[in-house]
Amino acid sequence: MRNWSRAAAQVQRDVLFWVMCVVTLTAVRLFLVLAFRSRLGPRAGFVQLVTALANGFRFDAQVATFWAAIPLLLSIACAFTDWTAATERLRSAVAGVFLIATGLIAAITWGFVHEFGEQFNHFILGAVHDDFGAIVRTVGREYPLFWPLLAGGLTGVLLFFALRRLLSRVPAPQGVLEKLPRAAQAGLTVVLVLGTVAGIRGSVGRRPLQQRDVAVTGDALLNKLILNPYKALHYAIEDHRELADPAGIRRLLPDGDIRAAVARLFPGCGLTHDLDTCMERTAGGTPRPPRHVFLIVMESYNGWPLLPPYRTLGITHEMERLGRSGLLLERFLPAGVGTMDSVGPLLAGLAEPGIPINYQVTSRRPYPTGIATIFRRLGYRTRFFYAGYLSWQRMGDFAREQGFDEVFGGDDVGSWAEGNEWGVADQKLFDFVLGKAGDDVVSFNMILTVSNHPPFDVDVVSRGFPLREMPLSLRSLWDGEYTLPQIGHFWYGDWCLGRFADAVEGKLPGVLLAVTGDHVAHRFLNGRPGLAERALVPLLLHGPQFLAGRTLPERAFGSQLDLTPTLVELSAPAGFAYHALGRDLLSPSPVQAAFGAGMAIGPDFVAELGDTPSWVPLPGSPPPTGPRDLDGLRRTSGDLTALSWWRVMHGPGLPAVGRP
Repeated sequence: MRNWSRAAAQVQRDVLFWVMCVVTLTAVRLFLVLAFRSRLGPRAGFVQLVTALANGFRFDAQVATFWAAIPLLLSIACAFTDWTAATERLRSAVAGVFLIATGLIAAITWGFVHEFGEQFNHFILGAVHDDFGAIVRTVGREYPLFWPLLAGGLTGVLLFFALRRLLSRVPAPQGVLEKLPRAAQAGLTVVLVLGTVAGIRGSVGRRPLQQRDVAVTGDALLNKLILNPYKALHYAIEDHRELADPAGIRRLLPDGDIRAAVARLFPGCGLTHDLDTCMERTAGGTPRPPRHVFLIVMESYNGWPLLPPYRTLGITHEMERLGRSGLLLERFLPAGVGTMDSVGPLLAGLAEPGIPINYQVTSRRPYPTGIATIFRRLGYRTRFFYAGYLSWQRMGDFAREQGFDEVFGGDDVGSWAEGNEWGVADQKLFDFVLGKAGDDVVSFNMILTVSNHPPFDVDVVSRGFPLREMPLSLRSLWDGEYTLPQIGHFWYGDWCLGRFADAVEGKLPGVLLAVTGDHVAHRFLNGRPGLAERALVPLLLHGPQFLAGRTLPERAFGSQLDLTPTLVELSAPAGFAYHALGRDLLSPSPVQAAFGAGMAIGPDFVAELGDTPSWVPLPGSPPPTGPRDLDGLRRTSGDLTALSWWRVMHGPGLPAVGRP
């Protein structure tokens, strides 16, 4: 009797600790909702908030149970020996660690939501491969984390002392517990066991709590805040591990049948054992190939500033000017949602597979679909220029492995003191490229900029950035979070582009330029951008002598998957065999949509292909009919991702017919 009551007295304190954990995690969720309330949509009303908090409680209960289980095990041991003092010391230590860890992870997830519009995702895993010091310095500059961290730390200290005071008094002291009948003791023990099991499962139903249980409101951001930071980090790691597993194909194809996916994408190719043969095609031929091809990938060059409502910002003058004498495609999707999510597929010529291509074993050899591999076969000297440092995401090694003869990084361009933690300014990079550009050999050059990125430390005013206040027509849309100096860095990248284009076309004969953004930046005039604003990057083709007589098909659309075949068809002789997964954007095509970054785009619509696919009409389109089959678009997108995943994880060999 006394042993049971001794243990029960400690278990009460564990239950109070559990309640404190739940309350703290709920408070973090409320803090995030309030901090980002301007980004919530009109459907995020009181009822939806209550629904989110109620569902979030289940995730909080699960995390709290794991924290409370640490001292709980020692509390149970008190039924067999008197470990009361040790149990109380352990509980106090665990509570302190929980409060400190929760304060830190809450501050970090605040930064994540601020930057990416959601809690932890696969970007957090980039810190493992990334320049972690650069990340820390950038976050420290860009976001005032000192005060949130200080406030979180002080709050944690206050909560810790409040918890110690709370735990010093329990509802039923040991003397009261000793007087309980055995039946009551047995009943309370059963309640404890059942409660612990329910807490671990996050559910009292037939199935445990799962990631899909977050989508319970009609607001996308509110759904993303239902998870607490611990669970968001757990699911990010779990998703990454599943995709990185060689058997992870079922994550992309429910039936795991890669052959069926290949057959859907390439009818008549279902019996081959070599995936690469399915992607082989023959160039139609060009009468006059360019001597020098420049593919410029601009950091965070969104497409939305080119849309009619936003052109009054005046930050895309050079893109527009070059587009008037070239071809400018605004219905265009990036490959991924981050730099390496797009640059990796661009170099490899594949769709974004959900795993970092640059870290896979097969990337040590050039993919036949790789753009540098193909241009090297065409006789071009291939060069890669990156404003950042080549150690980042093993960018230098990856570029060499994918067929570039010469690779240059920020440390080649200038001293580290002349740039920031991410590299050198765009102007210095373009000037360096001009210095390397010569007409002694034909060349293919890929350029990757960095300046339109935190910490936004270029003096854009001294370069001529004219905007001193938001144009009157846009003031009602602007919430001030995307600041004028940050907008100035977008203008600066565009200004550097125009300056370089004029200089290189004046210096070298036979220049063909292709320009796109690496991904859509998570910066808009307010926290509620439309789907089109969140989806588009531009594609510019410039080189009048090579584009003469060529036009984009009416209401043309495409994605970065189409860049390689488009540039090859503008450069290769007739009959040249090459591999590609996309299509030539300058040729009419019967395809209904192009795909990238979890989106689909057609002649008059852009669609988001998540768990609940949706679409919107593209600005300036005639009355749209929209996609006929959203589920079909989602399946095609999944097939492209699965095919690319298979090629990266397993190589070109396909399983035997009849085997998934």
